[in-house]
Amino acid sequence: MSNEKALIIAIDDDTFTLTSIKDALSSEYKVMLAMDPEAGLNLVLKHLPQLVILDINMPTLSGMEVAQMLRRVESTRTIPIVFLSGYDTPLEMKQAEQLGAEAFLIKPCTLEEVSRTVGEILNKQ
Repeated sequence: MSNEKALIIAIDDDTFTLTSIKDALSSEYKVMLAMDPEAGLNLVLKHLPQLVILDINMPTLSGMEVAQMLRRVESTRTIPIVFLSGYDTPLEMKQAEQLGAEAFLIKPCTLEEVSRTVGEILNKQ
């Protein structure tokens, strides 16, 4: 990869979570934020980031539904996804795995955990 910062798009309906993600990652990565799933989906389709951070429980579309849509589109099919959830139910974890999620973080997670997870995923590419 060139010296250009990797682009990460975070989609979450919680302002505090989005602000925290941006604070944790913006020194090393270019970070774009979306507070609703439709806007986030459009950002991903337009900008083709190196990684997407997705909250699972959002109004109108769940993070799982957004991930399913991204997996159906050729240009976004292989973008790594990190899911965030306030719950760690076996069903959610299994669905995330089936969608090819790179990681599943349980809220509240530390900024260090988010940063480390993102770094590990992007360094594998």
